[in-house]
Parts: sequence; structure tokens; C-alpha cells
Amino acid sequence: MSFGVDEVRALMELLSQQPQLREELRHLLLGENALSLTQAVRELAEAHQRGEERLKGLESAVAEFTKAQHHNGERLQAMVELGSRLQETLIELIEAQKRTERSIEELVVGLRTTRLEQYAILATLGVSLEEEAADSVEYVLRHKGYEFIHNFYYLRWDDHVKLVALAKPPEGEIVSVITNTVVRAGRDEVQRWARLMRSKEFIEQLRMMDYFPPYLVYLYAMRAYQPAKEAAEEEGIGLMSIEGELVEPKRKF
Repeated sequence: MSFGVDEVRALMELLSQQPQLREELRHLLLGENALSLTQAVRELAEAHQRGEERLKGLESAVAEFTKAQHHNGERLQAMVELGSRLQETLIELIEAQKRTERSIEELVVGLRTTRLEQYAILATLGVSLEEEAADSVEYVLRHKGYEFIHNFYYLRWDDHVKLVALAKPPEGEIVSVITNTVVRAGRDEVQRWARLMRSKEFIEQLRMMDYFPPYLVYLYAMRAYQPAKEAAEEEGIGLMSIEGELVEPKRKF
């Protein structure tokens, strides 16, 4: 049986309108193997497409990793440079600490030397101050008619020297003259001396040395300020300086 042109055209038009019939004809003409090969080619093409996409993703990841490695290299270099600077700074700090320690040692030695010199000066001044106080108080009291039974003795109390003597006024009983010395006198120095003269411990020490009440008390200072004068008036203590008797004692302790 032969087909003419018209029959072929009618068949093609029928196939275009009937997809199922077209698929059956395709199976008939190509067979199962050809169809499987076509499907395999299609799947291979799709797999290849996916592989290319994955390859592009891998290339992108490699590029990002390379970029990150470059940044890490820069950071590592920066950290190395920072560590070097920190080491230099640490060395400078250690050297500065050593210089500071040497300066402190020199300062300590200087302070010790200065203190020794100060102690020597104060010791010399103390002796001179006590001698000046003894001479001044004795001169003032003799001028008032007192007769000294003996000259001043030194009494050490709390690492300080007090002056003690016995004197007899023109009229009345013998008194114990007790004198303290300071370089500068203010209210605090006067009140501190008055409290000591009222303390049982100090009075007991005086009694043990045969110095009994009544006590005629003086404070001698190289320089006496106005508050010291006011406090001496309040306490009844005599106040003397290189200027002479500033406040006459009005109370016998």
C-alpha cells in the first residue's frame, strides 16, 4: 500500500492534533533502546549542567577562601608587627622601672643622710634650747627673789627632756620648778604640757626624784605664738621665749 502526498499531509495533521497517537508512533519508529538513549542523553545533559553550576560555586568558594587567606595573612602580619611593638614597649617599661628603682634608692639614701643630718642638728638645738631655757627661767626667778636650792637637772620622759629644780621664793615654802622646752609653741603645745603635768604617772616620777608639790610650771619656746599665750593664761602656766617671760605662772600644780 502506498501513500501519496495528500495521505502524508493528512497523517501529519492527525499526529499534530493527537499527542498520544504521536507518542505511539514514536515508540513504534524508535523502539525502546532509542528512547532510553534519548532519556539518558537528556539526563546526562542535565547532570552536566548541574556539575557546571557546582563548579562555579566551588570556584566562587575557592576565590572567597583565597581572599580570606590574604586577609588572614595581612592580619597575621599586623599581629606580628603589633607583638614586636609591644615587646619594644615592654623593654622600655622594664628599663624605665629600673631607672625608677635606682632613683628611689638614691632618694632613700638621700633621705637617710638628710635625716641623720637633721637628727644631729636637732640634737644640737635641743641641748642649746634646754640650756637656754634653764638659764632664762633661773634668771627670771632669781630676779623675782627666788633662791635656788640646786640648779636644773634633766629629766627624760617620753624621749623628751624636762628641766627640774628646787627654789625657795622670798616668802613661802620651797617649790619644784618644772620646765618644758619646744621650738615653737602654739595652743596645742601648751595644753599638751598642762595635761602631762596633771597626769598621775608624771607626778609619780617627779615624787620618786624627790620633787614634790607645789610645782611652778614653765614652757620655754624659741618662738611663741599668740594662741600659746592665751592657752598659758588659761592653764596658769608660765610662758617664756627668747624675748623673756611672756606669761607669768599663776597656778601651782
